[in-house]
Amino acid sequence: MTSHERSSASSTPNTLRIRAEFLPADKGFYSFIGPVAYYTLRTHPFSCEYFCDGMLASWTFSLLFGRRVSRNSFDYGSIARSFLEGCRTSKRRLLAIGGSAPDSGRFDAHLRSTYPGLLFRCLDGYPAGGYTAEHLEVIAETAKDFDVVLLALGSPLQERVGEFLVQRNFPGIVITAGAFVAQTAASGEAGHYYPKVINALNLRFLWRLIHEPHTRARFKYVFMFPFSLAFDMARGKVKVSCR
Repeated sequence: MTSHERSSASSTPNTLRIRAEFLPADKGFYSFIGPVAYYTLRTHPFSCEYFCDGMLASWTFSLLFGRRVSRNSFDYGSIARSFLEGCRTSKRRLLAIGGSAPDSGRFDAHLRSTYPGLLFRCLDGYPAGGYTAEHLEVIAETAKDFDVVLLALGSPLQERVGEFLVQRNFPGIVITAGAFVAQTAASGEAGHYYPKVINALNLRFLWRLIHEPHTRARFKYVFMFPFSLAFDMARGKVKVSCR
């Protein structure tokens, strides 16, 4: 690539394709974008469509587009239960990748007890050699036996793996899930990571700040998000579309 080509590539805005509502689909690549994830995803031109993760993202994009953009997150306070139940009832085979080996084992047990009849397999998200080209090929080969791939690996790794599957022409649904596997594994049999009152008041970010110390450094990004998005758009670094 020449210096002119590199300059042109760097000046091309990253287009974030936002979905206003969560609608079931037979195929596609979907992820979730919120204030924290935005700072990673803004510089990665993935081909997925994004749902708004968190109320601040929902309010920001609703104001931007002049229409309601709903909050959808892959957790039990939002779409996770209906999505997994849909896989069960439609007999879609689910490959869930994420969490440590113990997390993956507990998540497997949770799915078996909560969604009897669900066709699935769980793989942990920490392969011994990391996400090498060879390991990505193994994932793509394994995915051939499934209709849905759930990637709970955190951003941007989960989007990178999803992009690889798209490039390998995976014909089903690829959807990301952040920390869903690890959170569900830590929640016991009920699987509810957030208390009901926290879900009702949309205070999940505050719950994580208290109970997940590693998330505290991210707190500043929450309040900077609307301004950073506006600044990136004004500079032509980011374009946003919605349907």
